[in-house]
Amino acid sequence: MKNLIYYKKKNIYLYLKEIYGINIKTAFNICNNLGFNPYSKTENLLPSEITNLNTYLTRNFTIKHHLKQEVKSNIKNLIFLKNYRGHRHSLGLPVRGQRTKTNAKTQKR
Repeated sequence: MKNLIYYKKKNIYLYLKEIYGINIKTAFNICNNLGFNPYSKTENLLPSEITNLNTYLTRNFTIKHHLKQEVKSNIKNLIFLKNYRGHRHSLGLPVRGQRTKTNAKTQKR
């Protein structure tokens, strides 16, 4: 939340959407729960509202590098269990049943 200085002209929901792990629907829900107008600019937020938003995000969501670490650990767990999905992850092939004869060229590289 330290980068709000650089996003003075943006709407609050657009700023929240740029955080890894938060989509548009979640951003609107966060604004509604905290009583913000999603279309108001970030320059209109008070410092107390910014800290309130920051604490709300850290308590209720796993975001940014914590979410990335969680996803990586889940993939490592699948590989460790040696199930089909883990095997596909380790080979670098599509995991969810997509065909590989004609598609999945970027996945196979």
